Amino acid sequence: MGYGGVIFALAAQDIAKNLFGGVAIITDKPFIVGDYIETDKYQGTVEDITFRSTRIRTNENTLVTIPNSTLSNASIINWSKLEKRRFDINLKLPLETCSEKIQDIISKLDLVLSSNTDVVKDSLRINFNKIDTDGINICIYLYTTNTIYDDYFIFKQEINDCVLKVLEAEKVKLAYPGRRVYLNE
Repeated sequence: MGYGGVIFALAAQDIAKNLFGGVAIITDKPFIVGDYIETDKYQGTVEDITFRSTRIRTNENTLVTIPNSTLSNASIINWSKLEKRRFDINLKLPLETCSEKIQDIISKLDLVLSSNTDVVKDSLRINFNKIDTDGINICIYLYTTNTIYDDYFIFKQEINDCVLKVLEAEKVKLAYPGRRVYLNE
């Protein structure tokens, strides 16, 4: 009776933890079926929530079943609840780019990017922020209303294309990391 009681008590404890975790998830609703979430170990789309466990379809198309006791104690990022998504890029221009050309590029980028309807109003920041040994850095920082992952990738491609067109129009190429070696003869 002693060993059986211990085994039964441990099994009942595990069931109780999962049940309370399931109740917490179902009542608090940190996520719902269809949300894209990220935990300590997994990320993917929630396919099912029961009192015992939650099933997540990962990016690798595998189905992971996580006990609710584990999920209720974990940090969860719910990517589906995003209201806006941040986009930033650093452009490295050659050191020989003159300050007038830099200001022209910044002005044209500001004009083109601020007219994009997917860019959140007043979120666009374009700054000449640093001079490094391998180039001049311009930082572009903005928020977009494209929160769905696939739409966000299309948006990033559009923004990158706009940036390249402005640089081509200004006849400026991006710098690449390199070293200059001077030889004494």
